[in-house]
Amino acid sequence: MTNISFANPYLFLLIPVLLLAILIPFWIAIRKENSSKSTTASLILHVLIVLCVVFALVGTMMTTVITKTMVWVVADVSYSSDRNLEQIDAYVAELQTKLPPNTELGVICFGRDAVIVAPMGSEHIPSVREAALDNSATDIASALNYAATLFPEDVIKRIVLITDGKETECRDPSALIRSIEQLASDHVKLDAIYLDNNLTDTSSEVQLEGVEFTPSAYLHHKSYANALLRSVQDTNAVVTLMRGDEQLAQKAVRLTRGYNVVSFALPTSAEGTYDYELFVEAEADASPHNNRYGFTQAVNGKLQVLLIS
Repeated sequence: MTNISFANPYLFLLIPVLLLAILIPFWIAIRKENSSKSTTASLILHVLIVLCVVFALVGTMMTTVITKTMVWVVADVSYSSDRNLEQIDAYVAELQTKLPPNTELGVICFGRDAVIVAPMGSEHIPSVREAALDNSATDIASALNYAATLFPEDVIKRIVLITDGKETECRDPSALIRSIEQLASDHVKLDAIYLDNNLTDTSSEVQLEGVEFTPSAYLHHKSYANALLRSVQDTNAVVTLMRGDEQLAQKAVRLTRGYNVVSFALPTSAEGTYDYELFVEAEADASPHNNRYGFTQAVNGKLQVLLIS
């Protein structure tokens, strides 16, 4: 939409004054018997000049306003959100009914990968249950990056992320932060709706909720990975730490109802970047999903210190 505005609109009062200054001499000097096409053209030209001068003086401005908005709903349908799919559908339906004029909405579902279940502007949006994807993992950063590539340039861009916030991969700990920063630099507004995970009091489930570790460590300095395990009931479990195809450590633990922490020392005897994976096997676990967590740590050989004195 194009808006026209004026910096000094009161100067429009000059129009009748200047027109009279042109028309009165014309009427006096040019009579009916000596009028011609050239005198009429001269009069019209002078009137146009007056109008152009006045519009310049009032500071005429034409502003093109982008009023079309596109909204991508990026919904987490991984295993950890399994019992919340109806709630996600309800959120999408509510967003669709509250869209302002000239706004379109589309839906992307993600787990390990991301797919479009409703193209932008769809009148009928199917249930997120119909998304055909691998729900055994969660990659939020890649889903946001994918959604960002679908916006054209000349629209207002928005993403609504619906997720429980749990990622199963941490090969690059700063990937999600970089994605959010890139969205901000591309003028994409990001909103988020939080979901509870799929653990209920009646489920038989153990899940590896996350791992606390430092992305980089120094040579021969101690470093640890703390696995956060959540269990619905008391049970026995085995937690294993792998580096590539090599098993580094394994611990048999007794998990109590609620959250449990199992710690492993990470080797720092050699420089390099190492891929690790922690996984848990429990007696009372009814599902193999959300039992693995991958992460990467770099071991640096030199400690650099800047001394200012």
